Amino acid sequence: MLVYVLITSIIVLAVTGFYIQWHSYRLSMGNARQIVGNYAEKVANQARAEMEFDLGYSRSLANAFNGFYRLDSTTRDSIYFRIIKDQIKENSRYSTIWFSLEYSATKPNYHKTFGRRIVLSFMLDGEPHVRAEERNLTGDATGSDYYLAKTTNQELITDPYFEKVDRVNDVLVASICSPIQKDGGFVGLAGVDITLDKFQKRIENVKPYPGTQAFLLSTNSTIIAHTNEIYSGKEFFDIYPELEVAHKISQKVRRGTPLQFQWDVDGKEYLYFINPIFIGEISSPWAIGLSIPVQEIYADVRNTTQNAIWVSIMGIIVLGFVLFLISKSITEPIVRTTDVLNDLAQGDIALGKRMSIDSGDEIAMMATSVNKLIEGLNLTENFAREIGKGNLDAEFQLLGEKDTLGAALVEMQKSLKQAKEQELQRKDEEQKQNWATQGMAMFGDILRQDNDDLNELTYNIIKNLVDYTGSNQGGVFVLNENDREHPFIEMTACYAYDRRRFLQKHIELNEGLVGRCLRESKTIFMTDVPSDYINISSGLGKERPRCLILIPLKNNDDTLGVLELATFKVYEKYQVVFLEKVAESIASTIASVKINIRTAELLARSQQQAEEMQAQDEEMRQNMEELQATQEEMERKRLEQEEIQQNLSKELTLLNALMQNIPDYIYFKDTHSQFIRVSKSMLKLFNVESSDELTGKTDFDFHSKENAQVFYNEEQEIIKTMSPVVDKVVHETFEDGTDQWVSTTKMPLFNAEGNVVGTWGISKIVTDLKKAEMAAQQLASEGEKIKSMLTLQEGEYKAIVRALDAATFITEYNPDGFIIRINDAMQSVLGATSAEVAGKHHSDFFRMKSDDDIAYQEFWNDLRKGVIRQRLFKATINSQRIVLNETYSPVMDAQGKVDKIIVISIRA
Repeated sequence: MLVYVLITSIIVLAVTGFYIQWHSYRLSMGNARQIVGNYAEKVANQARAEMEFDLGYSRSLANAFNGFYRLDSTTRDSIYFRIIKDQIKENSRYSTIWFSLEYSATKPNYHKTFGRRIVLSFMLDGEPHVRAEERNLTGDATGSDYYLAKTTNQELITDPYFEKVDRVNDVLVASICSPIQKDGGFVGLAGVDITLDKFQKRIENVKPYPGTQAFLLSTNSTIIAHTNEIYSGKEFFDIYPELEVAHKISQKVRRGTPLQFQWDVDGKEYLYFINPIFIGEISSPWAIGLSIPVQEIYADVRNTTQNAIWVSIMGIIVLGFVLFLISKSITEPIVRTTDVLNDLAQGDIALGKRMSIDSGDEIAMMATSVNKLIEGLNLTENFAREIGKGNLDAEFQLLGEKDTLGAALVEMQKSLKQAKEQELQRKDEEQKQNWATQGMAMFGDILRQDNDDLNELTYNIIKNLVDYTGSNQGGVFVLNENDREHPFIEMTACYAYDRRRFLQKHIELNEGLVGRCLRESKTIFMTDVPSDYINISSGLGKERPRCLILIPLKNNDDTLGVLELATFKVYEKYQVVFLEKVAESIASTIASVKINIRTAELLARSQQQAEEMQAQDEEMRQNMEELQATQEEMERKRLEQEEIQQNLSKELTLLNALMQNIPDYIYFKDTHSQFIRVSKSMLKLFNVESSDELTGKTDFDFHSKENAQVFYNEEQEIIKTMSPVVDKVVHETFEDGTDQWVSTTKMPLFNAEGNVVGTWGISKIVTDLKKAEMAAQQLASEGEKIKSMLTLQEGEYKAIVRALDAATFITEYNPDGFIIRINDAMQSVLGATSAEVAGKHHSDFFRMKSDDDIAYQEFWNDLRKGVIRQRLFKATINSQRIVLNETYSPVMDAQGKVDKIIVISIRA
């Protein structure tokens, strides 16, 4: 009987313990796998968030270039070069920022489907640089990533490739890019190049269990990062050929299929988790992989099971030994309990089986123990049933400190409760993550709309934010810097209770919570809102909100505005994190919208300036034509004047000869009609010996008073009106009684300044000579006027040239790049005269260290083709740091060939 009792006890304990441990083992194993799977998914989500941030940046970059077709090539290059140059300087996470535009979209009359120009910005020696290259001029590279993006018109991430970012070491790099579209069609690509070594440290920190190996795979199964760094950059097949053959890892990574399996490596079992990473809407996923030793995952479970088995074995041994000793003296009483124990051995633990022995000895104690065993097994059975029903809160009282079965059940209960709590927590975290992910995707779509209307964009943002977060009202405040001297904060959108609020609100920079949030660039989270700050109104009355949050809209280090939300409930932490992330995207979009608006303004201004310049050019052309015609007319007048002067000189000689020899009467008088000069023939007329006797006398001295008065009045009228008397027949009587009829012509006498200083006259035939003289004087007057006008216009033109020459640095080159001349301003920069630098090459002074041979040669080839080029020149000349904005303008000759190149520079 002793043997039966002992065997029965061993079997009962062993079966019960085995069942409990087996069940606990299975639950723990499942929990361990679930934990590892969740960990792998967490790592994948972290990598996805990192890449989606870069994808969002490339989208914003592509959106910024969508208005390219509104700009001429020079303006477009000036603006877009500056954008990517500033961006590469402000975003150190990118090795290169670039964009490429098809020639078919940017060059008029270019009808080929291939050919493009790519513009890249990168940092070199701590300075941002921009380089432009022409590609695919003979045809598209059909196997390239660019061709894939061009044909699909979709975003993409390229396969990793090695690049010397610092000119020394090869670094693994990938490009994330978004298409530039016009009317929905593909016209180019914008993207960023990211160095992938940043993932190495994250992968090295992935160690959920000892011996864990983690790796990050690209779409083509290139190992981007690995716990063992020497595997980075290699193909997955080269490192794990057997896994690739057995499970087709590369194929499943391309399809985005999650994978979980066990694999034996050198006699050691490993559990593999491979989770896909979908980046935005890109159809080529990446993947995160974990390789964990199975024995490490199950180590805790295995140790617990082994300890429980050893405890059970020790308990059975002790129990058997005690039973053996006691059985010697209590064999008979034991027989009485044999039936009960047999029933217990068969699993019959009904409470009716309890024994009642009042002997007070060990048998009674044994009976009591049997009864306790029955009660304990019933309690254990009831507890196990409750656990089986899912009642994990059921209570269980241990039979004693050594109740290993009860302790195991309680431990199992704790494990199950912990597993359930972890499952609920995981679901809650997953729900929050899904909420945030869906929100980011939704606002990503919203932010791509209304990129030309800041008010409409911010309204759509705040409307959807209020609805999505369950807030009661909200507003968007944007920093208005239109007036640089007096910036202020402007409310651009307000939304409350499912309605748009048209409010105009201006806030000073240091005013209120909004001003504080903008100034400090930190989130303000308040659950105790001041009573006078804000009230939420409805049809039932007004109430102060319980929670208020103000989030700065930061783009890099610039705060562009503030996002404000109010609600009756308190925002949870994950909602605050979500709002801060959305605020970053909103700030980036607002920055892009401002750039678009600014670009549109600059475009309008540029077009206006272009029209004004065109009008000025046309006016200048007309002026030059008129000037040329005037110069030709002046030359003709000059020749005529010279001829007239020669004629006048001859005529003066003839006049003197005439005055001495002509029989007709010629005289000159001052304004008082006194004789100044007379011809020799008049000496005889007035009966005097010399002309000096007539000088200073008047007609009153020689003629009758009546005739003299007529002559005087006539001459004064001529002086007053400057109207000559021509061919007037005058009957004149002299003092000696002689009279005669003379045909008299009288003219006003002018000095060199054109003022009337008297009269002169000729009697008889002098009419033709007088007309010739007056015609000559009129031509001389017109010549002087034309000469004055030309002198004035020439002075204005020279003043414009002098102003331009004084305000800018001017250098002239021949088409081969050799200097023709430099102006005074450039001479002061170079420290040399124009004659000293003439004949020297452009590269002797103005080639920068960053100019490689190919780019430098292409630069001059464009100039020889007549293409205007601009660039930013930086150098140290004569111990002076020089930064110039240069414009290279080719000048064509009459045959349309480049005759020379004029460079006009201003200080940057």
